[in-house]
Amino acid sequence: MLVVMMLLASLLRVFFISHSKIDFLAFLSPVALLISLVIFYIWGAEFSTIILLCISAFVTFTNIRSLIRLNSRLFVDHYNLPFIGGTVIQIVLCIIFIFFSVKYHPVRYSAAECGAGVSRQMLSGSIKDGFALKDELFNGGMQSGTLYRYYPLEKKRSEFKYEPVFLFVSSSTGPVVNYEPYFLMIAQRGYTVYAADFFDSEDGVLEGFRNNRIFKKQYMTKVYFSDQEEYTKLRRKELENLVTEYRELAEIVLNLEGADAKLYFVTDGIGYDEIQKIFENTAENTTGFFSLNTINEYKTPGFGFIEMNDIYHARKFGLDRDTMFFIPRYAAGKTIESAEKLLPRKSELTVEVEKLEELCPKSPEIVKTYEESLKEIDRYKTEEKNESSRN
Repeated sequence: MLVVMMLLASLLRVFFISHSKIDFLAFLSPVALLISLVIFYIWGAEFSTIILLCISAFVTFTNIRSLIRLNSRLFVDHYNLPFIGGTVIQIVLCIIFIFFSVKYHPVRYSAAECGAGVSRQMLSGSIKDGFALKDELFNGGMQSGTLYRYYPLEKKRSEFKYEPVFLFVSSSTGPVVNYEPYFLMIAQRGYTVYAADFFDSEDGVLEGFRNNRIFKKQYMTKVYFSDQEEYTKLRRKELENLVTEYRELAEIVLNLEGADAKLYFVTDGIGYDEIQKIFENTAENTTGFFSLNTINEYKTPGFGFIEMNDIYHARKFGLDRDTMFFIPRYAAGKTIESAEKLLPRKSELTVEVEKLEELCPKSPEIVKTYEESLKEIDRYKTEEKNESSRN
């Protein structure tokens, strides 16, 4: 929206800058074009980023003469009729863009409002050679992925002996940002989620420039809606890479969380055979897995929770904007419920002692005395039970 406002300011100057003034506002169009290029690079060839880039280039091209005069610090001589007519067309295009941007704007939310935090770290590497964390922008090779960590802002007391970290790898049609509301809901419940976007232009899914990160999502999405047979064939290739990427993510997380960390895998649109292959190398650390496409209410497998982040494509699935977090909240609840069924619970004694530690953080003697009393009571109950069974 900032780019469009800059373009409009540049275009509307035609109607209020007099000929005796230097045309300073003309510089806004190349600045808007530069920002549009950055947005295009970061977000890829989305429909909105392509249109925005085209409008910015159109406005900048038609203002070249004004930019030359500005660079020479010359006064405005005149705006001829064709230039004014082109400006009106460009203003109309900007207004149309604003209309559709408002119509399809994503649901606004923040991690802090959900009681969660988010951190991001770059990844480098490839499917062939493996991936690793990239600490500096200009060292360690080209960036080939992003690792997201979603974590609770306030750690709650757990009733389980250990808590797994949740792992997820995105696909070409559904980047991590499409699943973010879901991950925030999991983090809100006290769990940590590691999610990764991997982009290797030599992964063999597509050929040529279409396999580049910038164009891949848009092309795969187009194929999904236009040619299911072709999409199924491409998806089969992608699944082979996803197995490798999940394994790479598990290795990275174990390096970050410790070799004894417990892992719980979350997948979307991946078959059971591929899931089994994913945790072959981390069987001792794996507590289980959950497949999002087992949730009947989740209607967009492979795309994420687009009823919040990608309203345009959500409408193609017949879905409306979800402003209440209903589907991601429900899916998070189902995921956590499935994970906790497999976790060993703490003993009642441990739970009671932890409760007292929270109440008396600065009185370890009281906690120790209380723990010894509970152990004594537990021992007495055990002896009494054994005595009853002998009689």
